[in-house]
Amino acid sequence: MKLVQRRRAVEDIDEHAAYIAERNTRAAYRFLDKVEQAFGVLRRHPRIGSPRFDGIVRGLRARPVSGFESYVILYFVARGAVQIVRIVHVARDLEALLKGPWEEEPRS
Repeated sequence: MKLVQRRRAVEDIDEHAAYIAERNTRAAYRFLDKVEQAFGVLRRHPRIGSPRFDGIVRGLRARPVSGFESYVILYFVARGAVQIVRIVHVARDLEALLKGPWEEEPRS
């Protein structure tokens, strides 16, 4: 299945990698690799993520980044594609974050 990343998801990845790199450059590269691996899993198995946020944002699914389980990939399966909307740290107030706008156009 096709996978597209919304602009904010790309920014999230860059911000998290930069934050991790401040403490450990190798860990930042591992984080980036694990995010790419997670995207591959989502392409092959788009419904593998938990629908735990569906009550807040209809259709939203969540999948942790393996090896970096404090980071969660938030995505929709729609229009024949996995649409990555955010990659967030679980320490964030996810409920408040999820009440934000979701209209942004996907980026491939």
